[in-house]
Amino acid sequence: MFDVLFEDDLPQQPNGGLDCGVFMVIYAECLSYGHKVIATKFNINALRTRYDALLWDYGSENKKQMPLVMSNHP
Repeated sequence: MFDVLFEDDLPQQPNGGLDCGVFMVIYAECLSYGHKVIATKFNINALRTRYDALLWDYGSENKKQMPLVMSNHP
């Protein structure tokens, strides 16, 4: 099984905000890399731009390699 840990001082979105996905992703990234979660407000727009760029780059790289993968199949 796994241990469940509770964190008290995590940044949270303001009431009525639509940023829960950004908060979840940054928290998951911090956990996966073993980084401490910063208990301050995040710059949501900067984080959105960062993840947009990461996803765009990932998609662009996969698109470049797609013909190589497809050519291996009959």
